[in-house]
Amino acid sequence: DRVEKNGHTTNLFNALSAVRLNRFNYQYTLEQKYLDNTTAAAQQMQDIVKDLQSHSWTSDGQAMLDNTSNAVNSYIETLTPFTKALTAKKESESKLSTKVLAEDSETAYKLGRSNTLDLQHALLASQIAFIYSDIDSQVTVFKQHPTPALRQDILTRITSATTNSQQLLESVPEDQKAWLMAGISEMQTISAELANYEQLWTAQSDMSDILSTKAVVLTKVIQDM
Repeated sequence: DRVEKNGHTTNLFNALSAVRLNRFNYQYTLEQKYLDNTTAAAQQMQDIVKDLQSHSWTSDGQAMLDNTSNAVNSYIETLTPFTKALTAKKESESKLSTKVLAEDSETAYKLGRSNTLDLQHALLASQIAFIYSDIDSQVTVFKQHPTPALRQDILTRITSATTNSQQLLESVPEDQKAWLMAGISEMQTISAELANYEQLWTAQSDMSDILSTKAVVLTKVIQDM
């Protein structure tokens, strides 16, 4: 019976290691397979604890098992909203795509150096190329670690870029209007989503710290069994 208990304890530690590894992988890749693996390993932890509870224990052993059960449940209680928060962040992040702006920056740069526009509007196109590229870079940084100050910087640049784009839109040939309108549309989408993304990122970051702390507690409880 003791050998079986030791085996369960080892399996419990292995399951926790699997949860932590797959949670980490899901957090940084957002691939569904890692979320599935995390859920399966968490369920395995609960199953192992349930099986351990079917054995006979001394009073001290039962107390340690109760501590383990509580620690497992506490960890999973935070794990579930954490993975949901990551999924919500993933959906929000998709709205912060700057693919159009990156492509439009190249288009604006080439337009500014062509003979299509007069000097004033060629300069405006070059300014648009620069600010589109700048917004692209800043949003990339924002997605990694959003802050209120950076959000405001991006919004300020988007306001300026939108004004310049609308001015140029009035002067370019018809075949040049589509990419400008697409850039304006993408900037509107980004502007509307920045605050929500920042809130979601902060929530999942806070829960990640809590999970790490609970994992340390759970590891110690398992080792003490």
